[in-house]
Amino acid sequence: MNRSVILATATAATLISLYVASPDAQTAGRQVEVYSANGAPLLGFEAAEAPSRPTDLRPNSLYSLKQDVRFEGRVTRGVGFRAWPVGAGVRVLVVTMVPKDAKAPRTSSPRLNEFLYFRLAAFDLGIGESRSVSEMRALGVDPLLVKAFPPGPHEH
Repeated sequence: MNRSVILATATAATLISLYVASPDAQTAGRQVEVYSANGAPLLGFEAAEAPSRPTDLRPNSLYSLKQDVRFEGRVTRGVGFRAWPVGAGVRVLVVTMVPKDAKAPRTSSPRLNEFLYFRLAAFDLGIGESRSVSEMRALGVDPLLVKAFPPGPHEH
């Protein structure tokens, strides 16, 4: 469970003591943004807790492709992104979104539980750094750009 959800339900007095005592207090709030190949912003989300198991590939955020593609013999509807604080930056995991039912119609609001996830890429980013997800070329689509930001408002 994301600590920010737990903290949001606490009283103000408890919130301060939990925030100070939390081991994640110094890493909380790091932002990750995803951009199209031409630089248009597509997604933004806060880096969450690291997966509890290496096999947990559930993303924080989903990006649907304009049309289904085949990758490694599977219908793929998009890519998912998950990030968590590591050192002074974030670790980013990019996964393919494979529908559990390949014949199910595409929807404008896909749900996490409708897909199986397969690792496409994983990399570390320092705050202010960016990386093109060149592995997306294997899907036959232009790579997206991922950038890490510190907590709070920032310039794009």
